[in-house]
Amino acid sequence: VSSSAALEWSRLYRFEPRLPDHAGGALGFLVGPASVKWLGFMGSGLIAIALVVVAMAMVFRFSWAQLAEGIGARIDGFIASRREQREIAQDLALGQQAAREREEIVLEERSEIEELHAAPVLIEPIFNDYKPVPQGKVRTALEEIADDVGIPHDRIFMYDGSRQSERFTANVSGLGPTARIAISDVALRQASIDEVRAVTGHEAGHYKLGHIWRYVVILPALAMLFFFLLNRLFAPTARLLGSDARLDEARGLPVFAVVGSVLGLLATPLTNSITRIGETEADLYSLQTVNEPDALASALVKTAEYRYPRPSALEEALFYTHPSVEKRVLMGMEWKAKT
Repeated sequence: VSSSAALEWSRLYRFEPRLPDHAGGALGFLVGPASVKWLGFMGSGLIAIALVVVAMAMVFRFSWAQLAEGIGARIDGFIASRREQREIAQDLALGQQAAREREEIVLEERSEIEELHAAPVLIEPIFNDYKPVPQGKVRTALEEIADDVGIPHDRIFMYDGSRQSERFTANVSGLGPTARIAISDVALRQASIDEVRAVTGHEAGHYKLGHIWRYVVILPALAMLFFFLLNRLFAPTARLLGSDARLDEARGLPVFAVVGSVLGLLATPLTNSITRIGETEADLYSLQTVNEPDALASALVKTAEYRYPRPSALEEALFYTHPSVEKRVLMGMEWKAKT
């Protein structure tokens, strides 16, 4: 109380003529002048504030350090909570974006390999509805491509690809009587007629050039080589890992996984290269038959949203199942310059 009264007097004594009594009351009038005399105006104020702080802690029985620590903990907790919420939101956004991009890639790759099985007749209708493409410019363009690859006009379909993606995709798949041309309904809303011709011409190239038979021969050969090397490398790898498991034992599964992963990793550049060669040939087929280099380039540029368009040579060799967008667009522009 003395400190508070002294502090009040030292700050308000100038206004005493306007106050009903001394600033700080009688106690302030007694203690205030003495503190200012001995400690000075600034010193008395600092000492008074310090004593008030100490006295409050003693009277109310609390610790300023604990109070500060508690306040700091609450602030830190609030900041950490906000940071965690931001990180969760960012993770969710990144996860959703990655899922969308992965689905786009899966859809694109599925459309290119689906001719290897009975997908057009048995599997694809489970996930999408297939209907004849309505009459119009799009159907006319597709009928021209169908005539080129020998597919009847009644085997030209449109499916509700917008259920999985908002990107234009197409495929020419199947064998014999199951062969067909199918385009996503997104084409009718987002793609230009020239893009429809260019992209479908590319897919028709896979069918016309018989890329299916390339995979029929190469993939079984790679599978046989894989299991041959697996059989040869299993025992030494097991010894290296400190295991005596055999290939025909369930406890040998970890060794199987190690050897299989390494062989799969080593085979990836080879299988990717084979696929990239087929993609380049299909692009060239589209340019030669449809001759829409600008439309093909514009369609390819759209894929840059989910596939980096300018990878290094090593990155492309190891990880890309398609030539880079940059190379494919450049090939289209070079074709345009020549023709």
